[in-house]
Amino acid sequence: MAIAERQPDLVVMDLLLDDGLDGRDVWRALALSVPVVFLTAAHGPERSSLAAVPGCLGVLTKPFDPLSLADQVRALWRGRP
Repeated sequence: MAIAERQPDLVVMDLLLDDGLDGRDVWRALALSVPVVFLTAAHGPERSSLAAVPGCLGVLTKPFDPLSLADQVRALWRGRP
């Protein structure tokens, strides 16, 4: 996969992808050892379960302000373990 070849430092991934794919499953299948930030419109238990995904730095809720998205991701990146 192209993403594995590029060795990113961080991935920002939507929870709901085309064709009903789930971002959690795609992330696990990629088996990358880099952090991920999920974007989702989900609330409640589904949103909370994202934090349990290995490598998840955080979850940002949609809709989001595109002008502040980079700052939000940067804040999660700085706070990583």
